[in-house]
Amino acid sequence: MIAVLSGGVGGARFLRGLREVAGGEPITAIVNTGDDIELHGLHISPDLDIVAYTLSGIVDEERGWGIRGDTFKCLEALKGLGEETWFQLGDRDLATHMLRTALLRQGLPLHEATARLCQRLGVPGSVRLLPMTNERVESWIEVNGGAIHFQEYLVKRQMQDAVKGVTVRGVERAQPAPGVLEVLQEANPIIFAPSNPIVSIGPILALPGVRQALGRVQGRVAAISPIVAGAPLKGPADRLMTGLGLGDREARDERVRDRDHHAGAGRVGCAGRRVAQGATPMIAALLPVKPLSEAKRRLAAVLPAEARRAFCWAMLDDVASVLRACCGFEAVLTVTRDAEVAEWAGQQGFEVVPERGSDLNTAIAEGVHVWRARGGRGVLYVPADVPLVTSGELELLLSHQPEERGVVLAPDAEGRGTNALLLVPPDVIPPCFEGASARAHEAAGRAAGAPVEICWLPGLSRDMDEPQDLAHLLRGRRDTRAARVLMECGAAGRLGWAS
Repeated sequence: MIAVLSGGVGGARFLRGLREVAGGEPITAIVNTGDDIELHGLHISPDLDIVAYTLSGIVDEERGWGIRGDTFKCLEALKGLGEETWFQLGDRDLATHMLRTALLRQGLPLHEATARLCQRLGVPGSVRLLPMTNERVESWIEVNGGAIHFQEYLVKRQMQDAVKGVTVRGVERAQPAPGVLEVLQEANPIIFAPSNPIVSIGPILALPGVRQALGRVQGRVAAISPIVAGAPLKGPADRLMTGLGLGDREARDERVRDRDHHAGAGRVGCAGRRVAQGATPMIAALLPVKPLSEAKRRLAAVLPAEARRAFCWAMLDDVASVLRACCGFEAVLTVTRDAEVAEWAGQQGFEVVPERGSDLNTAIAEGVHVWRARGGRGVLYVPADVPLVTSGELELLLSHQPEERGVVLAPDAEGRGTNALLLVPPDVIPPCFEGASARAHEAAGRAAGAPVEICWLPGLSRDMDEPQDLAHLLRGRRDTRAARVLMECGAAGRLGWAS
């Protein structure tokens, strides 16, 4: 079986050609759903649809989307009723969205609804389309004045906005659709289609478990770049990458990568980049975790011992979900002397560094020593008690990494503490987590002759040390595991916080 990670137009055309030369070998396309949007009460899956229309031979080749010969009577009627019609939906195209929406409302998950649609549209039986997830995940583009859905950026505003960042909302807590991880385990080869690396391939890789599954692949992997001669074949890939600070056009022209590899030969990073064994690793996340029995004693007034322990586990799960979703880490090193935490870290696919000291500075230094010994480029320290952090914030920090040496830090809400610390190289300065650590790290950077950059990030600004931090968590993100534990154990009432 051949597996293909795909976006829309580029992936669809590649799949059509692949099927013609595959000799009937089964192909499974894992398709991005981060572009999905609800309009006029309908669930629209643009990438799934363009792939299905292309494979069934009905796509409108001139437009590059929709169904050949389609009419737009319904859209004209909607416009006459005063509705926005910036997203072009043909009449036959609408039938696809209406049926998908009806199937979802009947209780079918998206992957089953997709299978039914493909059968009725006439997609060849040798190709199976799998949505990357059944859960709601959306790519949002940060522009001047706020954030907008990717489709609004692409279609309504015609890519005119300067891109400040990209966030895939909901991905860190979504799960791959049934069959996705199994396909990655069994397929040979696995091919990254020439699709947008940020908003098509990136969301697939950001799903929990996907990059880990790719890292265990023993077969052949190929990645085909959608960027040729410094420009994308189609779409806004160059604008998005420029906005994210990912280098000039020449550096982004990766063209085609195709490597044989074996288990342990390397890890797969953002957009399928593979670091071969012996190559220089890049950035590792450092996650120091003290024994949970010793953690968060300042919260004893509102959280009894057992509830504190459950709360610490929940925060750890929240942070781990974000680390798994973040595109850019070659490894996550969990530094701990807690046997339960070490076992948990192994289950997450994280590496365990045995902690020999008993303070945060020593724990970070031990992780730095391990990564530096491997020739790693840098480390990003992330605390285990920031359940509000998002993968977008960590990727923003990573996008600010210096070319040669430097320090990037994210302070706490008061500006005194350090709630994330990016060091390039890993030992450019020693960790200084005592008292006003933000100022200490800034001074250490200056003393070392290394540029220091400060990034204020709301999710990273709140570590859960005091009761008021818990109240802030409950006001901000009740969808986190940590917030759910506070609600379930009755802490919300003790904090005087009403839902």
